[in-house]
Amino acid sequence: MVRFCFYWALCCCPFALGCEKSTKTIPIEGISTIRLIFSQPGGNQLTYEFKDIDGIGGNNPVADEIKLPPLNVFDCKIELLNESKTPVKDWTATIKERADIHIFEFKATNDVLRFSNLSTDANGKTFGLISQAASKSGTGTLTVTLKHEVNKDAADPLKTGVTDIEAVFPVKI
Repeated sequence: MVRFCFYWALCCCPFALGCEKSTKTIPIEGISTIRLIFSQPGGNQLTYEFKDIDGIGGNNPVADEIKLPPLNVFDCKIELLNESKTPVKDWTATIKERADIHIFEFKATNDVLRFSNLSTDANGKTFGLISQAASKSGTGTLTVTLKHEVNKDAADPLKTGVTDIEAVFPVKI
């Protein structure tokens, strides 16, 4: 019996003790909706949404077609929501607080939109919750990706971390 207890303690205790993590991880946010808000000084706000309420593998996401006048520069801000639960959770402020581990990526096909002046985190590293977008005539798509737990010191931070949400908008300028 003593031998059994000794082997049990030798084999099982390291696993039991090793189960507690010493590093704190932040869970991936439950984001179902990305809202892009384009504006110009003295102009109206134009709001476009991408929604994937039931997440990956459920119903197809729904995205508004972005329609902007050509050859203009717009301020663009992003709002992030989880509309899959009641009440709706607005993640925008939380993501902003955690800017040091998040980054937005903007990819437009056919060069219909170009993003610049992306907002930065407290360390001066690219974040992108607020930016400027220049429009050019044409049609294409805009993919907006929010990455989580990125290494902003990496040569290409966009190749690190995990994707919180990726939204594809049709674009007509």
